[in-house]
Amino acid sequence: MCTGAFVLTAAGLLDGRPATTHWRQAEQLRRRYPLVNVLPNQLYVDDGDILTSAGVTAGIDLCLHLIRTDLGAAAANTRARDLVAPPRRQGSQAQFIEQFRPWPTATSSPCCGSGCSTTSQTPSPSTTSRNGPICHGGPSSAASARRPPPRRWPG
Repeated sequence: MCTGAFVLTAAGLLDGRPATTHWRQAEQLRRRYPLVNVLPNQLYVDDGDILTSAGVTAGIDLCLHLIRTDLGAAAANTRARDLVAPPRRQGSQAQFIEQFRPWPTATSSPCCGSGCSTTSQTPSPSTTSRNGPICHGGPSSAASARRPPPRRWPG
């Protein structure tokens, strides 16, 4: 799991095979071991008798994949529920997606559009949440504060 791909590669077990590792280490693995087919955008790779994963959480995904393969979906779903983890993420899923959500500025449209206090360049703790600025004005402010803004995926 994670950078364990370096150990497998040093032992010659990944020559000519696909493998992944943590995205921060993928280029180093590719440079040091050019015979390995490094797949830096995968959570995990199951190549039969050799499996590699991208990081700690991807290692959990890989373990759930093994449980699913060996014992079935019900067993994997039960274990995922115990771990409070998604029951299935495909190994081919990207390791991360950069998503920037800039703070609203005085020239942008705040969530309710009615003089919201989130137009400050430096939001205070009382006007922010883990989902971003909290609206404190306008007729829809209560609903806006409870509901996170829609996601915008790069595309």
